[in-house]
Amino acid sequence: MNHFGLLRILALIPAFMLVQKLHAQDFRLSNYLNENEKDVTLAVLTMLQDASEYKDSKVIIEEGVYHFYPEKAYEQYSFVSNHDNTMRRIAFPIKGFDGLTLQASGAKFIFHGLMMPFLIEDSKNVDISGFSIDWHIPLHSEALVVANDQENGSVDLKIAESFPYTIRNEKLIFIKEGYEHDLGNAILYDPLRKAVAYNTNDYTPLRMNKNIEIKNKHSFDFQNYVDLRSPEYVYQNQENILKAEELAHGLVRISGLSKSPPPVGMVLVAKGQNGDNRTANAIHINKSQDIKIHDVTIYHAGGMGVIGERSINITLDNMKIFPNPERDLMVSTTADASHFVNCKGEIIINNCNFRNQLDDATNVHGSYVIVSDVLSPNKIGVRVGHFQQGGFDFAEAGDKIGFINQKKSANIELKTTVQHVNKLNERYYIITLSENIASQLNDDYVVENLDWYPELTITNNHFADNRARGILLSTPKKTIVRNNYFSNMMSAIFVPVELTWWYESGSAQDLLIEGNTFGDCAYGGGDRPVIYIETDLDKTDYIFGNITIKNNTFTNFNPSILKANGVRYLEFSDNKIENSKSFPALYPSAHVLDVHHIDTLIIKNIDITVDFQNKLKAIDVINKVSNM
Repeated sequence: MNHFGLLRILALIPAFMLVQKLHAQDFRLSNYLNENEKDVTLAVLTMLQDASEYKDSKVIIEEGVYHFYPEKAYEQYSFVSNHDNTMRRIAFPIKGFDGLTLQASGAKFIFHGLMMPFLIEDSKNVDISGFSIDWHIPLHSEALVVANDQENGSVDLKIAESFPYTIRNEKLIFIKEGYEHDLGNAILYDPLRKAVAYNTNDYTPLRMNKNIEIKNKHSFDFQNYVDLRSPEYVYQNQENILKAEELAHGLVRISGLSKSPPPVGMVLVAKGQNGDNRTANAIHINKSQDIKIHDVTIYHAGGMGVIGERSINITLDNMKIFPNPERDLMVSTTADASHFVNCKGEIIINNCNFRNQLDDATNVHGSYVIVSDVLSPNKIGVRVGHFQQGGFDFAEAGDKIGFINQKKSANIELKTTVQHVNKLNERYYIITLSENIASQLNDDYVVENLDWYPELTITNNHFADNRARGILLSTPKKTIVRNNYFSNMMSAIFVPVELTWWYESGSAQDLLIEGNTFGDCAYGGGDRPVIYIETDLDKTDYIFGNITIKNNTFTNFNPSILKANGVRYLEFSDNKIENSKSFPALYPSAHVLDVHHIDTLIIKNIDITVDFQNKLKAIDVINKVSNM
């Protein structure tokens, strides 16, 4: 189906001249190259419109610098998981394609304002390669700490000319093209290491607000569940407590800090408070199949680098996500480098370099919805658990789903098949079931889609210098993590099951972590191990299946290497553990291995430094084989 009917008026050449192989030069894109930043958006839309007429079309964009602006971009309302839903202006709307190769070797795509560079939707057999993505003005902001005052709780920030700003009602506001943000979600970077600062948790995030009273609050009449964590509610009783004062042009003092003032020489990075700081993600893959992205560099995005959902078979190969080396910046993307939600088939991440993003390198999971109402014997109303998952495609007719009583465990109690899903709005859906089992449910239950989980292969990658974790693994399908390098602010590998915040579903059942190198991890502060296998649910069940961690090298300043609970089979063998001595240990008395509630535990052939005194803590282990 051609989704570009409304764009036909943009055609620059007659229809009878359309060819299967399209060159950018035929659409006059060369006229826009390096010429006072002329807007190429309209010409690119026309080229894609014509390519959509064909199966297996090939679009070639020549080397050069291309600027994209939102004013003439294709627009649609976008539900993007783990982002903020909004109308998005899209530079490359790849919709309804059956076979497309977009080759742009050496092309540099520069974006202005709030845009989503690529949307791949309702398409299959799409291969894109060769280009880089960057923003003219970054959608986050950075400032050098040049002075601090511990006694008065203030810090002086030097703001470069590349970051426009103003002070409004004593509040520092960074100004972008059609967007602005405050000091929300701030974190410290070390400019010498080009990585998150050691123990940044002592200084950031900055506490922006204090609670204030809402008068006449008794007038509220909430008949249904209301998520008070959502942006429309969470800031209603908040008042800014940070005060900004301009000391000179580009020199601003921030007072009212509740934590210790950041050290001089560090770089303070901010992207603004939650609610509208994830609207310019780079590449969104939705309801598509057999998608390959390779030899692509993403220097920046106001959200994630690649977010794939409800899609089958996605490959990222030789992708680079890190700050543009020609610009003195600490941060690449302002959220995860990559993220995959409710996908199936196979996800492959190979030979990639993901660094300096403000969230995880990758996160692979499903999503729970929460039972809200029993409407009939075979019909239930469900609500979305987190406001940044609103509108996502939880299921469709024919999908197998399971019901979990979150007050008891993560085990599936009931299973059935979806007959129909009706989205009344982005937070509330009505699901018709194939069986009359609704009477057995109540609002203690969550619903899991059992069909949409991928096999996962993560090999030969470099994940480092970012806020948060390396990779999060929440798929029950076969998962291989091999020959990667990790050095992350928090845990390098996080294997969770949680039902309290994001409602991300899936539990690892067949996981191999082999032949990886782990540099310093969890250096941002907080008691985090390098590998963290954790559930916040009742510990009476074995939630995780078979997990093997072998032939890895850990060189860490902290002794905490592995924490795990609720695993049926856990093997930790042939691993080497060294003390990097890069930083003072934050938790010197922590155990190297700390495991709870394991059915079978195998520990063997561990080469471990004598510096770490507390080797093993094992509680509630049924079958243990260990030479530690």
